[in-house]
Amino acid sequence: MRIRRVLGFLMRNSGGGAALEFALVAPLLIALCLFAVTAAGAIVDYRRVMVAAEAGADAGAASLAHEADIEAVAALAFGERGSEGLSVDVTCEAGGGSSGMVVVEVSYTAPETFMLGGAMTMSARGVRAARSGSHCGARS
Repeated sequence: MRIRRVLGFLMRNSGGGAALEFALVAPLLIALCLFAVTAAGAIVDYRRVMVAAEAGADAGAASLAHEADIEAVAALAFGERGSEGLSVDVTCEAGGGSSGMVVVEVSYTAPETFMLGGAMTMSARGVRAARSGSHCGARS
């Protein structure tokens, strides 16, 4: 009988229920929001790496004849924020026909974040057919 009275009292008394629910759910919502912001930052960084690789490949295929210039274009396309973890590699590959292919590989190591568990390295590759007179183009 006593258990039934206690359960009945608890069923009728709803004071503080909302506070208890909030106390249980709030940490999960806060963690979810922090993870979403951190993941969005990682997605933006990956997009910056892709844009840098494509810009470097475009520059190398168009007219730039020196690796240093192509690397500078890729770094400029990446932007200044976080550029200390950026590396750009420019290579030439044999292509069909008389000209080669400009290959620009961009790697970026993002700083450590507490939500994603450490540093993260992302890379992208831009490939373009070289025009005559460009870095990898046929030289006469």
